[in-house]
This record gives sequence, C-alpha cells and structure tokens, in this order.
Amino acid sequence: MVVRCVGATASLQSATPGDGFRVEIDKRGPEEVRVELTRGEEEVRVDARCVAGVPRFSAEERGDSSGSD
Repeated sequence: MVVRCVGATASLQSATPGDGFRVEIDKRGPEEVRVELTRGEEEVRVDARCVAGVPRFSAEERGDSSGSD
C-alpha cells in the first residue's frame, strides 16, 4: 500500500495484494486510509494515518493465518 501525506491529509496512491490475496479499499482518506486483504479465511486490515506529513501504518490480522484449509 502506498499512501501520500500532505500534512495530516492522507490519500491512497496504490494497493497491490500479494499472491492469492484479494484487496478491498475501505477508506481512501483524508483522515485515514484503510485496506483489507483477504485470502480464504485469512484477513489482514492495514490502516494508515499521516503524522507530521509521514504515513504511519498499523496492521491487524484476523482469521486463519496457518495456511491450512
């Protein structure tokens, strides 16, 4: 995920999922960017906010991340 910051304003520039993941864009800005990645039962939510013009990312993983079905 590429996020551009201008001060505290965030904007999503791109979101490219890894192999086997599907991407869903929940928020494109301006206060926050949120992308959800899913593969089977595995789900990862990635959030980004701008702090002093710099993107700060956090991720939360939910579901089965073991790789087994």
